[in-house]
Amino acid sequence: MITLKDYLAWAPSVLLAVSLPALAAQPDEAWQDRGPQPMVGQLETETTEMPAAPQANAEVEAARKEARVETTIALNRSLQRSDIRVRVDGTTAVLEGTVDDELHKELAETLALNVDGIDEVDNELEVDEEYAGLDRDGEERTFAQAVEDATATTAVRSRLLWSRDADGVNTEVETRNGQVTLSGSAESAEAKERAAELARTAWGVNSVVNNIAVEPDNETASADAEADADSDVGGAISDAWITTKVRSSFLTSRWISGTDISIETNEGVVELSGELDSESERELAIEVAGNIRGVRDVDARNLTVVG
Repeated sequence: MITLKDYLAWAPSVLLAVSLPALAAQPDEAWQDRGPQPMVGQLETETTEMPAAPQANAEVEAARKEARVETTIALNRSLQRSDIRVRVDGTTAVLEGTVDDELHKELAETLALNVDGIDEVDNELEVDEEYAGLDRDGEERTFAQAVEDATATTAVRSRLLWSRDADGVNTEVETRNGQVTLSGSAESAEAKERAAELARTAWGVNSVVNNIAVEPDNETASADAEADADSDVGGAISDAWITTKVRSSFLTSRWISGTDISIETNEGVVELSGELDSESERELAIEVAGNIRGVRDVDARNLTVVG
């Protein structure tokens, strides 16, 4: 009787004896026809070439550029209340909508030109000095915005107090979300408009609502303005006072790089020196300095434009 142990020892020998003659009897051609065989554990893989990713069509690319331009403009503090719409045709950005002054129109164009893929700007923005901007008064202010509003209010009040062009203007200033509201009285329409211009160029101001009433016979307004100025100056306008106020006016201006300008005052003549990026910035610096009370003249021979 064959036990399981004997079978396990005997079976492999029998199978090997049977299979070897059969394999040897097969013709060589049979093996050649089969071709090369993969090794055990080797996976046969077929290399498939992936199709190239399709290039974005013109509409998708235009939408991307529009989004970039819109985001750049929306993030700019000076344009947050402006109504600006953007279209892109190839490498040209078309700007449409309304802003409250030419400076904001130029700023929007400059920002659009700085976006990758934009080579030209068709600036169709309309300038409306009475435009109050988008209504954001119902929005809750963040702490940071409240601080910026307080800073803007101080900058505007200082400009009105220090400027000789604000004579005859008794103005209250309030700022919310970058929108400055002027109220009070002025002796003339020119004084009213000048007050608005001083406010528009102050740091942190996005738009100006000018509610100043024109009262030609209002002697109180003129007297109050002169009293405030005399109180601030201390009864006499010194060269040191002028230099301080010119520097402060530069530093609180949106359009002037105050840290790039050196200021000296000698007997009421303000001397400006340094290098600026544009002629418009240079002209604005000269204008701002010349409007400070007590300034007799502005020497800007050493204030140059580079680039």
